[in-house]
Amino acid sequence: MLLIGDILEKHSARKLLTLTPENSLADGLEMMTRYNIHHLPIIEPGSNKDGSNGNLAGIISDRDLRLNTHSPLLYEGAEPHSPRHKKVDSLEQGIKDMLETLQRHRIGEIMTKRVITLKEDDTALRAVTLMKEADISAIVIVKNENQVQDIVTRSDLMDVLLDFLKK
Repeated sequence: MLLIGDILEKHSARKLLTLTPENSLADGLEMMTRYNIHHLPIIEPGSNKDGSNGNLAGIISDRDLRLNTHSPLLYEGAEPHSPRHKKVDSLEQGIKDMLETLQRHRIGEIMTKRVITLKEDDTALRAVTLMKEADISAIVIVKNENQVQDIVTRSDLMDVLLDFLKK
């Protein structure tokens, strides 16, 4: 049976990237863009700088950022009385407002706090089952009580499936 630890071994060169609840939404967007990732574990303040052994506080996704940023592009075509509608005087003003929102608001305001976690000795089947049932695309891997060890994404599990199908 394939274990989470086996999947992590395959990605052992990958550096765990994390933020804290005090980081700005801009920090989250910048990190996700720079490293082409879609999820970030959020660790409690005061944890190790590299994110290792930091206690899990939450998780944030690129979708969380999109849904919580007042992008003028999100409102294009929305009905005037729709909750999605926001009057924007100009595209330039809309972009300025969006950037201000990203700087002003903190990750802790929008992160998911009730995070589904697994451990290294859990099975890949359990990870796939949880992702399907909860309709999520990443699971934080913890050790001990709540220390972030890594993250397994839907993409990681697709790599496993691809390797299996190639055999």
